[in-house]
Amino acid sequence: MAYIIGNYNKYDSWDRAHSTYKFTINGNWYAVKEVEMCWGLPAIEFKVDERDDAAETYLIYETEEEAI
Repeated sequence: MAYIIGNYNKYDSWDRAHSTYKFTINGNWYAVKEVEMCWGLPAIEFKVDERDDAAETYLIYETEEEAI
């Protein structure tokens, strides 16, 4: 398992299931998410409408404390 920081959508079931810590910055919600690794990249949910959400763009943390 690994941890990443990304946008948080409270209506998205994948976000709710994988988020371990939620926070807001300037009214925008973000979360620390626990994800599995696949070929050295985080296995995130594919969203058709979000082109900037590529797995290569995330910083990967080994523990939740490092991510927070």
